Amino acid sequence: MHESFGAFSDTAGNVAGFHRDFAEGIQGFATVPGGINLSPAPIAGSDILVVRTADRVPLLAAGSNEVNSFSAQVIDSDIEDNCSSGICVGDVVAASDCIDTRVFLVNQLTSSGETTLKIGGGVIAADNFTTGAELVPVRTYVYYIAPSTADAARPSLWQSVDGEDGQELLEGVERLRLTFGSNSAPGYVPTTPAPMWSDVNSVRIEMVIASVDDNVLEQRQKYSFAGAEVTAPDLRLRQVFLNTIAIRSNMQ
Repeated sequence: MHESFGAFSDTAGNVAGFHRDFAEGIQGFATVPGGINLSPAPIAGSDILVVRTADRVPLLAAGSNEVNSFSAQVIDSDIEDNCSSGICVGDVVAASDCIDTRVFLVNQLTSSGETTLKIGGGVIAADNFTTGAELVPVRTYVYYIAPSTADAARPSLWQSVDGEDGQELLEGVERLRLTFGSNSAPGYVPTTPAPMWSDVNSVRIEMVIASVDDNVLEQRQKYSFAGAEVTAPDLRLRQVFLNTIAIRSNMQ
């Protein structure tokens, strides 16, 4: 998984939509939420995990930024196909220091010497971000269960990035259940009704993964999932995985 962003003190006004709601680092849904299209579509009963996060190692500020332009230290500032140092025109990026975080859409890259790259776009006042600040691309990852490409009757875990068509990650993932811990109440709650996302401090992920081949066992397996005993419908071998991930920026 990915390290999630916390709340933003400010967000530039030219980034909008479900995939750009970076004020909410992690969310979970029982059905496909509005403003998002998943292809292939999730199977019935699959929870949907949304993670908005930094995408790679950040670039460091080369000094105080100019109006609407962040100057970053790079090894090589050459620009090719509107890209340089892992940043491309059209990317959504976050400029951040210990005080403020601003998200904006990159609309221009300018080489300023061999080791300085100016990243333009958004609404950034002069001197907002000085030496020590960072800039990093940000992405929205969506995880869910959908039919496998190898066998449409069998499920797989899928990932969609920034609204693009899904990529199949792991065949045989049959169940995905999310519950969330918060600062205001004990225990873990499901995706419905939705918790207050700004209060969520951890997510518990429970998955059932089955063997690709059937007739592995001599009798149908019994296992526990979501607090209930389940009897498998076939002779595949299944294993339940449970993991709890803390959201450090929301811990109190």
